[in-house]
Amino acid sequence: MKITGTKSYVDIEINGRTARFGGDLGIDGFYASIKTMRWLPPHDQLTVTTEERNALIEAVLKESEGRDFKIFFV
Repeated sequence: MKITGTKSYVDIEINGRTARFGGDLGIDGFYASIKTMRWLPPHDQLTVTTEERNALIEAVLKESEGRDFKIFFV
């Protein structure tokens, strides 16, 4: 898993695809809006399923356990 981003979005690369969440950078982490998740090219034509979104969020939360910087999904 690779997580990159800016103050207004976060990109999460997992299983050969990259998902982008819009949001806001805070003092203690990034607040990602669940509603904004989308796949980046070349997978941008794929619909994000609820199962994929939930699995991705769960993987990110597990990956960030014990770290100072967190991604919060709102």
